[in-house]
Amino acid sequence: MGNGHFPLKDYQRSSSFLHVKLTNHRYQTIEAKTILRNADSRCFRLMDRRYTKENGKSFSYGGAGGRCGI
Repeated sequence: MGNGHFPLKDYQRSSSFLHVKLTNHRYQTIEAKTILRNADSRCFRLMDRRYTKENGKSFSYGGAGGRCGI
C-alpha cells in the first residue's frame, strides 16, 4: 500500500488519508485522536498531520516496501 515514496509535506507526492473519522460501537461518528505521531523504519514511514479545515484529521504514509535491503 502506498506509492513507493516516503511521506512528504506535499500531499501530491505522498499517499495520504484525509478527513479521518472513526465510528464507535453505537455507530456514532467521533473525531480521531492522535495516538502515534510518527512511525519510522527503513521500509516505511507514517507522518501525522495537523488538523486543518481543508483536510481534517489526516496522515501520510509510504516507503520503498518489499524487503528494503533487510
